[in-house]
Amino acid sequence: MKQDRVVVITGAAGGIGSVLVDRFLANGDTVIATDTTKEHLEQLVSSRNAGQRLIMSPADIFSEHECLELANLAGETAGRIDVLVNCAG
Repeated sequence: MKQDRVVVITGAAGGIGSVLVDRFLANGDTVIATDTTKEHLEQLVSSRNAGQRLIMSPADIFSEHECLELANLAGETAGRIDVLVNCAG
């Protein structure tokens, strides 16, 4: 499996989403985790020792504006997106 990818995971603070976050981090990837609830994302980030490889971005993916902000964040912080996992339910 390729390493050092930039991965965006929607619904990252949920059950399946958080497992996917762990899997990509274990692979050495950078993860941009998004979910609608900032508090849940903060818990996710604080419970992982991923340093700058785990970036949180609260967003509602049903909002075109918030999706654009998420894409801009990925561009500004990582320069690209290699993998997008749509896990928001």
